[in-house]
Amino acid sequence: MPYADVLRGLKALFLEQPEAQSVDVLLASRAPGLSADERRVLTSIPDDRLSIYVGLLRENQATMLDFVAPSTVEVMDRFAGVPRREFARATLVDTPRRTSRLRELSQRVLDHLTGAGRAAIERCPAILDLARLERAQTEAFYALDVEGSLSPPEFAERVTEATVEEVLAFLYVVTPSVRIVSLERDVLQWRDQRTQTGSWAEPPPLLAQPIEVLVARDPHSLQPASHRIAPSLLELLRAADGQPATLESLAERWIEASNTSPDDEQAPARFFEQAAEWVRSGIVAVIARPVGEGSSSEAPAGVESGS
Repeated sequence: MPYADVLRGLKALFLEQPEAQSVDVLLASRAPGLSADERRVLTSIPDDRLSIYVGLLRENQATMLDFVAPSTVEVMDRFAGVPRREFARATLVDTPRRTSRLRELSQRVLDHLTGAGRAAIERCPAILDLARLERAQTEAFYALDVEGSLSPPEFAERVTEATVEEVLAFLYVVTPSVRIVSLERDVLQWRDQRTQTGSWAEPPPLLAQPIEVLVARDPHSLQPASHRIAPSLLELLRAADGQPATLESLAERWIEASNTSPDDEQAPARFFEQAAEWVRSGIVAVIARPVGEGSSSEAPAGVESGS
């Protein structure tokens, strides 16, 4: 006995009740292959029991949205007039996921806001940038680690113990967690103010020029963090192709990107300070081995070649 239409009918009831004006019309639209007996069984489900199922499903979706897009959920309610539970219902009905992965859910939030839920963006355009930022954070959170890389304290210790030449021979790679997001409104500052004051200020205006923010997973807290980085240094990091290279090659490009004179006696110290900051932030991972030891063209585990 085929159950496909029964499942479609249950899904329609769980997702679209009690908003649907007529259960019969809803089932005829969503599950047209139901037999008369099957339709009678579905329409006889007690309202109180159906409400429990509907509530559990929507609360589960809302909880997952709180995880991948907490600020977006708050702002949708505050400035677009879309309450948390309604946002959950709308994403379930209009932009359903194909998998249980939260990375997909963060993308579905964006898909919803640029599709069926675009009315919210018309009321508060800053929501779209906020959703972009939170999608990048979700991607960073679930990104692979670079196996064999030094922790920030280990890197600091190696730098103090090794010679400059030995440290420059270490391999580095921009971590898989790094995402660069272009924002038309400064929602990063807007969100920071919310954290500091406990309430949302009015949405930020359109910037004269978009800004780019780098997101990476902090190796200590394991949480995504956003960083404002000088455009020239951002381009240096963006140019990395996922292949390991020596810190010496990074230093050469850093000197040019930071407009530092090669003759500056403080240049090595400044570069190592910059490298240590990027390691502490989870932007760069360092592998303590010289190029001649193993193959430098083979990406470390956790790094996709050519990514």
